[in-house]
Amino acid sequence: MILDAIVEAKRRELAAAREAPAVATRAAGAGGARPPLSLERALRRRAREGRLGLIAECKRRSPSAGEIAPIPEPARLAERYVEGGAAALSVLTDRTFFGGDPADLRAVRAAVPVPVLRKDFLIDPDQVRESAALGADAVLVIARLFEQPEQLAAMLDEVERAGLEALVEVHDEEEAARVAALGARLVGVNNRDLATFRVERERAERVARFLRAPGQGRPRGALLVAESGYRRPEELLPAAEAGVDAALVGEALVRAGDPARLAAGFAAVRRPGAPAGRERVRVKICGLDSLEATRAAVEAGADAVGWILLPGRRRSVDPEAAAAWAREVPPAVLRVGVFARQAPEEVAALARRCRLDAVQLHGGEDEAYVLRLRSLLPDAELIRAVASPEEARGEADRWLLDPGEGGAGRRAPEEAALGFRARGLRWWLAGGLDPENVAGFLERYRPDGVDVSSGVESGGRKDPGRIRAFVQAVRGWERARHGAA
Repeated sequence: MILDAIVEAKRRELAAAREAPAVATRAAGAGGARPPLSLERALRRRAREGRLGLIAECKRRSPSAGEIAPIPEPARLAERYVEGGAAALSVLTDRTFFGGDPADLRAVRAAVPVPVLRKDFLIDPDQVRESAALGADAVLVIARLFEQPEQLAAMLDEVERAGLEALVEVHDEEEAARVAALGARLVGVNNRDLATFRVERERAERVARFLRAPGQGRPRGALLVAESGYRRPEELLPAAEAGVDAALVGEALVRAGDPARLAAGFAAVRRPGAPAGRERVRVKICGLDSLEATRAAVEAGADAVGWILLPGRRRSVDPEAAAAWAREVPPAVLRVGVFARQAPEEVAALARRCRLDAVQLHGGEDEAYVLRLRSLLPDAELIRAVASPEEARGEADRWLLDPGEGGAGRRAPEEAALGFRARGLRWWLAGGLDPENVAGFLERYRPDGVDVSSGVESGGRKDPGRIRAFVQAVRGWERARHGAA
C-alpha cells in the first residue's frame, strides 16, 4: 500500500535527521519577516464574506498523477495564487513521493502575506518542531496515521505548543467522529483514498452531512475543508451545499496556464445562502455572559459576537470560558474581544487563546500602541471605539462610535453620528440601542453596523428574546428600505 511505503520512508528520514544537528526552533524572521498567521482566521474571513476559502497548493508530482509541473519558482506561483484570491497556501515538502522540498515552504512563506500550510506526513513531534522552524503557520495532521485517539491528541497538543494550527485530515465518517470528539478546529476531508489513491468527490459531501447531523459532536465553530479532486470551480458547489467551508486545490491550479485566473474562479464560489449585491447592516451582540447567550446571538442571526476580556468590568468573562464559547461560533460570525489599556502583548495572547477574529479597543490607545498590536496580530481585524469622527484617525479596520465605556447604554450625540455618515468612514454605531429604537437610528444615520449590549438585557443578563427582537428589527428595516428602493 502506498501509504505504508510513505510512512516507512518518513521513519527513515527521521532516523537520519536525528543523527544530524538538531533543527533550531522558530527564530525571528524564519521563513520571512512576517509573524505567524492564522489559517483558521483566514478561512473564517472568507466565510464572513460569503465565499468558500481557497487553500491553493504547490505540488510537483504525486504517486497517482506522476509528474504534474516542475515549479522552478514556488514563490512566484504562490504570488499568482494570492493575486487570484487564495485565502491560504499549501506547500508539499515531501521529496520522495511528491517532489517537494522544505526550501519551497521557506520561499513561499517569505513571498506571500497569507497563512502557509505545511503538507507532509507528520508522525513524530520532531516534525512539528521542524515545521515551526521552517516558518509554517499550520501543518497537516492525518488522523489515519495514529492508531489510538490519545496518540492523535498528543500530536495536536504538540502542534499547539509549537504555536501552529493543525488541519486534521479524515477520510470517512468514523475518523470524522473521532476527530470531532477531540475538538479539532480545522477538519479536512480528503476525497482521495490513501490506500488506493482513488478520488471520490462525494466523500467530502457525505462526511460534511454526517458532521452536520444532530448529535455528532462537531463544534459549531469548526471549519470543514474539502481536499482533492476539484478541477473546476463548479465542482465545489455540491460540497458547499453539504456544509463545507473551504477547499484545498492543487493539481488543477498547478496545471493551469493561468493559475491566478483559475484561483479566482475557485475563490469566487459562494456559500449557500450568502447574500449577493449590497452588503447588509452588520449586527454585533456584545457583552455576552454565557454559552447560552452566545448561542442565542448566533441563532438569532447576529453577524458578530463580543466578550469583554477586561478585568473589573461588570460583563467581564474569564478567558477560558470565552475560549470555550468561541468554539460554538460558526465560521460566518465574527468573534470579538473587548479590551482597554492592556499591554499589547497581553491582548495578543488573549486573542490567540480565545481564538478571536477581531480585537476591539476602548481605551483611547495611541497610534504607537495600535501599530504594535497590529504587528503582533497582523491577521486579526482591529476595531477602535471613539466618541467622535474627529478621533477616527490612524490604523483601524472599522470604527465604533460609542460615547461611553462599552455597555453603558449612553447614546451617541447626533452631531457625531451625522459626522461619521458625512465622512464616509467604515463605522458601527453603539450606545443606547435597543429593539424598539434601532430602526430609527438606522434610518437617520446609516451606519455599516450596530453594536448592542445593555439594550438586549433583562435584569442585567442577556435576554434571548430581546436579542432575537433586536436582530429582527434590523432585518425588518433592511427589508422595508430595499422594498422602497
